[in-house]
Amino acid sequence: MYKKRNYDIHTEEVNDILGRAPAWFVRSGSVIMFSLMILLIILASVVSYPDVIEARAVLTSVDLPVKIRAKRNGRLERIVAKDSSLLKKGEVIAMIENGADFEDYLAVKRMCDNYPDFSIDSRNVLSLGSMQDAYGEFISSCLEYDLFVKNNYHGRMLESLDKEMDLKLRHIGLMQEKKSLIYGKLRLARDDFRRDSLLFAGGVISESDMENSFSEYIDFEKEYKEIDEAIVDLNLQLVKLEQRSIELLAEMNQESLRFREERENSFEILKSVISLWEHKNLIVAPQNGVLSYTSFWQENQNVTENDLVFTIIPLEEKEIIAKIFIPLNGAGKVEVGHVVNLRLDNYPYMEFGVLKAVVTKLPELPSEISSGTVYTAEAALINGMETTYGEKLIFRQELHATARIITSDISVIKRILYPVRHLLNTHM
Repeated sequence: MYKKRNYDIHTEEVNDILGRAPAWFVRSGSVIMFSLMILLIILASVVSYPDVIEARAVLTSVDLPVKIRAKRNGRLERIVAKDSSLLKKGEVIAMIENGADFEDYLAVKRMCDNYPDFSIDSRNVLSLGSMQDAYGEFISSCLEYDLFVKNNYHGRMLESLDKEMDLKLRHIGLMQEKKSLIYGKLRLARDDFRRDSLLFAGGVISESDMENSFSEYIDFEKEYKEIDEAIVDLNLQLVKLEQRSIELLAEMNQESLRFREERENSFEILKSVISLWEHKNLIVAPQNGVLSYTSFWQENQNVTENDLVFTIIPLEEKEIIAKIFIPLNGAGKVEVGHVVNLRLDNYPYMEFGVLKAVVTKLPELPSEISSGTVYTAEAALINGMETTYGEKLIFRQELHATARIITSDISVIKRILYPVRHLLNTHM
């Protein structure tokens, strides 16, 4: 059996040792604790890390695909372009049912494109629906103008007047020559009369001879005056012909202008009616690109107004950007130049990695989307479609992703003080 030993621990020596800690321990512990506190404060001031703001994003190109919607209810009477076909801007994709025949529309369209160098077959009856009246007015004005040009009434009248004026000028010339001849004879007859007058006064010739000489002089003088009057009359006729020619030319120009204006006006009206008809009944490519059917479409299939029927995908590879829909909470922290990690929904980030991007544009005002009010920012891909794992991903329009925006660094001590400052400002 062990003996129980009793120790008296209440002796003066034991109490002195247990009741007072050594001075060196007190001093060393205080210094260590103070140093640790200073070290922690320094570390909290130095060590910083950024906030991460998550937002939904979509990858797209600068030249976006264009979605084409049905303009009205109706039946797809004609589908012109096949799926995946290459189209140019303005090419017809499909026609919604209406009163016009598509081939007749194309014929009128070609005619308008070749205006005014085109031929008209008035016997060809076209079915143009709402364009019929405007087309009829245009054809009528064209036929009237062509008939005016073909008949050339004013031109032929001017040619006739020119010939008549030429003849008048020749006639005047001949009369001038005749006048010169008569004037010569008149001078000779006058000289003979003067001479015979002197001879009669001297009793050399009889009175009848002198009278004959005088009569001949009078006849030539009368003929000379008649020719002179005829020349004046011819010149007057020539002036009148010139006036008539000027009037005909003015009338021809006026009529030609009237017919041309009627044709031009009817052509502009026809173009406007065609444009209105196209806007209402045709589905056309709004830009160059590849046609993509949004569903299986075939002729005689019904469409509803505002249905998404086709999409035009741009041909040229454009710069790829990310549109980031930043929620209002924390949006003020995002700045141009911040790095963004994009986790694509189609490519799990743990397997493929993430795409690196940088914020390039921030909006001035928020916008409304289906999920609420957001700021739509833009970010440029740093390495294109190459991920942080070196994977080269295939770009498809409107790839959805989760964007993790790395904001500016904030120290640990600030993160501790921010709530304290908030509490102080709230309760003071």
